[in-house]
Amino acid sequence: ILVQVEDLLSKTFQGIKSLSEREASGLCSGHQLAPRDHFPSPVIQKALFLYSQLHDLLAPASQGKLEDHLRRGAHHWFGRIVRDAQDQCQGERGALGDTAGYLAASKIFDALRQELELDQALHRSGLLPAFVNFPEISNAQYAELLYDHLGDLLVSKPPDDFSDALDQLFRSASLYETQQSKFGLAGPKGKSAFVLFSDHVQTWIQRDSTWLCAKLTAKEVSQEISQAEKTLVSLHSDHHGHHGHGNGHLYLIPLFRKQNGVFDKVQAFLGKYSGIVKRWPDWVPVLEQSCCKILRQLLRSLGEA
Repeated sequence: ILVQVEDLLSKTFQGIKSLSEREASGLCSGHQLAPRDHFPSPVIQKALFLYSQLHDLLAPASQGKLEDHLRRGAHHWFGRIVRDAQDQCQGERGALGDTAGYLAASKIFDALRQELELDQALHRSGLLPAFVNFPEISNAQYAELLYDHLGDLLVSKPPDDFSDALDQLFRSASLYETQQSKFGLAGPKGKSAFVLFSDHVQTWIQRDSTWLCAKLTAKEVSQEISQAEKTLVSLHSDHHGHHGHGNGHLYLIPLFRKQNGVFDKVQAFLGKYSGIVKRWPDWVPVLEQSCCKILRQLLRSLGEA
């Protein structure tokens, strides 16, 4: 019987935000949140009374065990949030490609802001013992799992471009971290969205610039220039035959560059990182160094061509 009671108490505290008297089992399935009008559940006091009959609430071991139940509950809620966010983006995965993961991550940040509010509501209710700082316990668990999840995403699916989905992730992360500060909470030491991206953006810029320099060979550059010149000469000849002059069409050279050629690649490189550099200027020096490297290689290739 004691084992069964302990198991019941474990499920109760690990699902403390899912307690609902509307449910036959007393818990919402899948670690879904209880309805707002039934939150927090008054049954918490009864569960604590039962817990106190089995454990001395003044003993550090008993307090640690209770906090561990709440920590496990935060782990389960985070898993539910991730699944919900990924399900919401499932239908858009075809259109978004790899950026669907970043859109899902932004939804996770948004959902966690709501969790922080609910944690504060439960804390203010006074149902939990004074030694339990529920928002701090759950926030530490959310943040640890969140930044691990984002770090894995950045490693497994580095973005090919900084699209709207990634920009939305930046905004959501900023709002989440602002709300943490508002409630006097902090994430794991040395971890934030900025720090995570700092660890990767420099690598991405250097990777892309190295790849681009490898493409800026004299052969590719000369082929592109030659193709543009041939197209322009043909256009000039046609116009000269009809109108007697064609010098006014030199401005059309950019229109006849090889599609997705070396010059387009350089422009795409600059466009790719412009958004992130505008948001976080700390990466400007890295981008400048890479651009100088690209420019030197391009000039060298143009000279050889």
